[in-house]
Amino acid sequence: MLIVHDFDASPNCLKTKILLYELGIPFEQRSVDRPILQSAAYRAKFPTGFAPAIEDGEVRLSESGAIALYLAEKHNKLMPSSNAGRSKMLQAMFVEAAILSPTVGGQGLFGELFRPEAERNLPRITDLRVKVQHVGHVLGELLGDASFFAGEFSIADIQLYAATAKTLESGTLEAPPKNLVAWRARMTDRPAVARAREEYVHYRRQA
Repeated sequence: MLIVHDFDASPNCLKTKILLYELGIPFEQRSVDRPILQSAAYRAKFPTGFAPAIEDGEVRLSESGAIALYLAEKHNKLMPSSNAGRSKMLQAMFVEAAILSPTVGGQGLFGELFRPEAERNLPRITDLRVKVQHVGHVLGELLGDASFFAGEFSIADIQLYAATAKTLESGTLEAPPKNLVAWRARMTDRPAVARAREEYVHYRRQA
C-alpha cells in the first residue's frame, strides 16, 4: 500500500492529501513533525527532509509536484488528454513552484509575517506584498475564462490551491481577479478539498 508521510502544518501536504482524495486510492498515513523531518533516518529515505513524501514499492518521492505527476500518471487521472491541455497544466504547475510559492510561502511573505514582529524584515515584506499583487494577476490571466487552469480539472488546480486559497482568504491579495476568486470557491466546494482542509491546522474551519 502507498505510504504517505504527512505534516499537518504544511500547505504542501494539503496538496497531496487533496490529490489522494480526488484519486480515491487507499494509503497508509504516517504523521511527521519537525524533529522527524530533521532526523537522519528520515533523510536517509528523503534527502530533502521535507513532507509530503511517499513510498510506493521501490519508489520514494518528496516534493508535492513530483508526487502529483507520479500518481496522476500511474492512475491515468487528473491530467488532460490533449497536448495543449497538458502543456497548460504544466505551465500552471511551474508558475506555482517558481513564482507563487516562493512569493507567499514559508520562505516568502507568510514566512516573514510568521516571525516575531521584532525579527521581521520590513523592506522585504513591502517588496513581497507588491510581488503578491503581480502574481495574483498573472494567475487571473492564465485562468482566463476557463473553469480550471488546464481547461479541465487537473493536478495543476490541486497544486495551486493551497497558496492561492490562503492568499485570498487572508486578504493579502488586494482587488483580486474575479475569476480567481470564483475558482477558489469552486475548488473549496469540491468534497475532496473540503475533507482535506479539515486535516490541516491553517485551513480547517474555525469553531
